[in-house]
Amino acid sequence: MAEETRKPKKYQIWDKKSSVITPSGKKFTWQEWRDMHVPWYDDETIHTVISAGIVNGGEIHELGRLVEFTNDMAKSMELEDFTPIDMADFSDPTDVLLAIEDVEDRIKEETRLATSPEERIAAALEEEAMNKQLAEMDDTPTPIERIAAIMEEQQMDAEIAKMENAE
Repeated sequence: MAEETRKPKKYQIWDKKSSVITPSGKKFTWQEWRDMHVPWYDDETIHTVISAGIVNGGEIHELGRLVEFTNDMAKSMELEDFTPIDMADFSDPTDVLLAIEDVEDRIKEETRLATSPEERIAAALEEEAMNKQLAEMDDTPTPIERIAAIMEEQQMDAEIAKMENAE
């Protein structure tokens, strides 16, 4: 049986022609995304990294800078047996993303092991409380709320049209 090719779970290399959807639900054409976030668009030697998945606009990085950031983070965590990622060691940028995710997974595991279950529970409760406060402050409707409002408006328009036709 052939070995299955591993794909990055968190990141992907943007092909510079696909639309981008942000976590807020806003969809950008490739031209809009390029104009807002990718000043290096015409440089074929620079790879743009975005979030993996359908909602792909949650993160945007330049691959070389993401490698530097990951290496710096691993060094600051003093990961055991850490060898810095060197882009020259890879022929495919997707393999660089896999290496980044591997280092991030090691950092996450080291952090998990360095904290007690009680500390993790306290942090999760604190995060939940902060998210609740942020949600109360944010008047921006969620994508589902926007869709519901559009559907309600369409239903009202249909009822008004029926009443006008009945007269």
